[in-house]
Amino acid sequence: MLGTLVNVLLVEKSEITSLSNPSILRGKTTDSDSQQKIVAVTPEKIAKELLEKGRTFHTILKTVLGKPKDTEATLEKRIGIAAALILNMINKHLSLFSHNLGCFMLHEVVNLNRLD
Repeated sequence: MLGTLVNVLLVEKSEITSLSNPSILRGKTTDSDSQQKIVAVTPEKIAKELLEKGRTFHTILKTVLGKPKDTEATLEKRIGIAAALILNMINKHLSLFSHNLGCFMLHEVVNLNRLD
């Protein structure tokens, strides 16, 4: 049973990290339209793509991250963020959401420093 699950997850990983049908998490931050690409990657879009390309991975994250009072939107955001971080650890080329998160955190630090 566990061996089958691992095999399914490996197939899904290959689908998500594929170069022939690239993930929305894959992109160059040096492209002329990189800012638009970075901002366009949202947790909801990541969760939707994961549902299409990695249904088993999505289901596992949904089971682990779900809480009884969660709305579907809240849970999908949580799944998208977790998937983006896990996939970035597996494949460093799937990093657009990490760049998005880094820009957001930098922006917030700058805003906090202005208050001092």
